[in-house]
Amino acid sequence: MSKRLYLKMELSGVCRSEFIIVDEVPHLLEINTIPGLTEASIIPQQLEAAGLGLNHLFEAMLNNALEKNV
Repeated sequence: MSKRLYLKMELSGVCRSEFIIVDEVPHLLEINTIPGLTEASIIPQQLEAAGLGLNHLFEAMLNNALEKNV
């Protein structure tokens, strides 16, 4: 559902979608287009779990932006 919303809204880059589940039905609370990047934030924790650091994320985002502007 998050991916469909991301594509439908023509988002780019990193964002965080928050849902609440009520009676097994997901309800979107928000899409945060400027998610936190502190150690306690979700995205840095996900990167760490994948064996990556913030530097990898920033490099990928910069390369993606450069490719779009070529």
